[in-house]
Amino acid sequence: MKSIIENQFIENLTRFLPRCKAQMNGLQETDAEIIRIGPQGPLLALTMDSIAEEIETGLYSDPFLLGWMAVLVNASDLSAVGARPLGILINETFGPQADAAFVNRLQQGIAQASQACELPVLGGDTNFSGHTELSACAVGLCDEGSFLKRRGCRPGDLLYTTGRMGLGNAFALRQLKHLPLEIEYRPQPRFMQSGVIREFATCCMDSSDGLLTTLDQLMRINDLGFDVQRDPDSYLHPRARDLCRSMGLPQTALLAAPHGEFELVFTIPPEREMLFLGKSREADWQPLLLGTVTKNPGLRLITETGVITPDTAEIRNLFDQQHGNMDGYIRQLIQYLKSL
Repeated sequence: MKSIIENQFIENLTRFLPRCKAQMNGLQETDAEIIRIGPQGPLLALTMDSIAEEIETGLYSDPFLLGWMAVLVNASDLSAVGARPLGILINETFGPQADAAFVNRLQQGIAQASQACELPVLGGDTNFSGHTELSACAVGLCDEGSFLKRRGCRPGDLLYTTGRMGLGNAFALRQLKHLPLEIEYRPQPRFMQSGVIREFATCCMDSSDGLLTTLDQLMRINDLGFDVQRDPDSYLHPRARDLCRSMGLPQTALLAAPHGEFELVFTIPPEREMLFLGKSREADWQPLLLGTVTKNPGLRLITETGVITPDTAEIRNLFDQQHGNMDGYIRQLIQYLKSL
C-alpha cells in the first residue's frame, strides 16, 4: 500500500524518543496510550488532543462548541480503547478575541461536555497569546486484557459502527463554504457502547478523521481490506445525504474528507454476532452493520451505481499536499471522487 504522509511524519517524530517499559501498545496501535501501573495494578489509558487547526480555519467558531469538542475528542479516544473515564486536564490559551462573553460560553461547553462524558476537570493550565487554542489530556482505566486495539481483525469479521457517518464532514463543508443551512454538530460520548464492544470486538478505532481515513488506517495496521457492502444511503447521516443531493456531490465526498463524527468503527467475529447484538439491545442501542473484513488489502464500496475502489492513500495524502489550502483541497477531492 502507498505510504501516508501523516503516518511518516509521526514515525519520524517518535523514532528518537525513549519508550516507557510499562506501555502496553505500539505506535498508532491504539487510540489512547495504555500504561500498566505496577505488576498487579490496573491499566491506565492516557490521551491528549488539541483544538487548534479547527479554530484557525474557522471550522469551530462557536465558543461553546470549542469547549465541548476539547473534552469530546479526548473522551472519544478513551472510548475507542474501552476505557472507563476518570478525569481530564485542560490547557486554555486565550487570544485577544476572548472577551468575558466568549470565555463564559467556552467554559459552559467544557462543563457540559465534562458532565456528559463523565470526565471531571482535574486541573490544567491557563495562558494568554495572540490566538486562542485548547488542548486536554484525558485519563481512564482499562481492565486487564480487555482494552481495545486497532490491530486484531481477521478475514470474515463483520464491520460495524456505532452510528451513521458523514455528519462531521457535512458540518465542515457548511462552515468552510459558508453554506446557508443548519447542521447541528455536537458529537456524543460512546462510553456506554464501548462497554459492550470491548467484550466482542477484534479491533476498534474512532471516526474522528472520517470513515475512509479510519478504514484505511485499520487496513494498514492489520494488512487486510474491507468490503462495505451496504449502499451509502443506509449509513450516511440524513443531513450528509441531503447535502450531497442538494449540491450534486458524490456520496463518498462526506465519507472521504478528514473531519469525522466521532463514532466507533469496529469488527466482530461472525460467530459472536448474535450474542453481541443481544447485549447491544440490552444496553438499548443498535449498532450499524457496514460490511466485512477481506483477505486482500483495499477498500470496496457499494454505491447506487455499482462498486468503486477508491485509492484511500491518495485521498488521505491529498489533504496534507494542499498545505492548508482548503478550497483547493475540497475541489480536488470532489474531482477525484467524481472520476471513480
